[in-house]
This record gives sequence, C-alpha cells and structure tokens, in this order.
Amino acid sequence: MNDKIQNNETTEPNRDEVIAKLTQFIVSNDTALLVTCGSDHVIRSRPMLNVNQNFTGSLYFLARSDDDVTRYLRENPQANVAISEPESGKYASLIGTADLSDDRKKAELLWTDRCVAWFGTKTPDPDTVVIEIDVEDAEYWDQNKSFGHSLAGMFSTLTGGQPGKMEVEHKKVDWAKESMADGELTSSDVDTPPNLSVVNPPNA
Repeated sequence: MNDKIQNNETTEPNRDEVIAKLTQFIVSNDTALLVTCGSDHVIRSRPMLNVNQNFTGSLYFLARSDDDVTRYLRENPQANVAISEPESGKYASLIGTADLSDDRKKAELLWTDRCVAWFGTKTPDPDTVVIEIDVEDAEYWDQNKSFGHSLAGMFSTLTGGQPGKMEVEHKKVDWAKESMADGELTSSDVDTPPNLSVVNPPNA
C-alpha cells in the first residue's frame, strides 16, 4: 500500500468532504437502480426515479402499492441502491434496510415535476408508497479524480506506478444506524450524519 495512505489518519474535515462528495453524486443523478431479493431468493433490479434532494443517511423512492418492488421489499427489506455515471467514471453502491410507508405528507414532500412525467399524475395518488432505505454501508468509486493528500487513508488508489494506468479511488463507508423520528424528513440542506466511520475496503 502507498506509504502516503498508510501514514495519514482520517480527520473530521476529511470525513465531511467525503460525505459532501457522496451526497453531491447521489442528488445529481435522476435515476438509480434499486436491487431486491424476494422470498424466492431471486435478485432483481429496476430503475427508480431519484427523488432525493439531499442525503443524511436515508434514501427515498416512490412506488405504488401494487408494484413488484413494493412486494419484494415487504418479503425482504434488505436492498441495494446503485448509481452510476459511466461518462464521468463515478459509481456508488449503498446497502440498507427498507421501510415502506403510505405517509401522504412525505410523498408530497418528495414529489417533484419529474414525478409527474414518471408516474403520470400531477400529485401522489392514494396508492403511492414511500420507500425509505436506512443506509448501513456505502461504497464510492471515482476513476478520474484524485482527492489528494486531504483524503489519504480513505481511498485505495490502484495505479501500480505504471504509465497509462487509470487511477481508481474506492471508498467504503460504514454508516452507523440512526433512528429518524416521523416527520423528520425536510427539504433543508444536508447535514453530516453523526457516528460515521470510514474504513479502507479489503485488499486495498
């Protein structure tokens, strides 16, 4: 492993920068793949409209009560969310536990103009379900940009020291579970969640 990475410890400002970059990546993408595994043990994925306007440890999606994704999450709430930007070389994978709610106020708060085109209705209908995924683990890859010394120790830089090699930065975040009270979802600016630990992935 690179000595620069070995000899630098993570500090709070670095952690804040990592979360800010991950948050910006999440909210800047219009769609995400939501991956589920139902009681039949078959893994399925489908595109979902990304309605997250900020990120404080939970991801939100909207669906209808009779959608397959809703049924599978009721059978098994464990889920993965994958977001990718192949053109920029950025990718994120987030794992967590889903909770389903028919809270009309939350649905209206998450509703945007893009939802009108996606669902074909001007407002959430009575069958709208809010999917809230409490993120427990997140990984982020950036193949093109280097965060430099300030993030040393939080990324694995796979260069091998050979000319022409693409730099791949890979960060894994273990997200401590934090309970969210009903109605806490707001449209305020993103706050850095507490109790965040950043670790190097295996085989770094």
